[in-house]
Amino acid sequence: MADGPRAKLRKKALAVIKGELGTMEAGGHSNVIKYNTWWGWGAVAYCVIGISWAWVKAGSTSFKRGVRWAGTDLMLADAKAGRNGLHLTSAGHDCMAQQWAGTIVRTAGR
Repeated sequence: MADGPRAKLRKKALAVIKGELGTMEAGGHSNVIKYNTWWGWGAVAYCVIGISWAWVKAGSTSFKRGVRWAGTDLMLADAKAGRNGLHLTSAGHDCMAQQWAGTIVRTAGR
């Protein structure tokens, strides 16, 4: 069976992310890395920013440069509310966010 548009986008995002394996911060634990340069906020925590970078590179319309999700809390809130192309799912997820309290929530972007 042929891949639908969402499956193709997931595969593209995964390929982009795999291509980033080994990418390092400049100067150790500095948060100076290309994803933050792209985002435009300077040397901040970039876990979700890096994911946003990959999805934008893959062609996502949910993820945007410099807006929406620089952290998992905002991504999770949008997924819970079904905003900006995200939703909660129990399986077959594209992206996973974890609240520091320990709740794991899977979100799917388009």
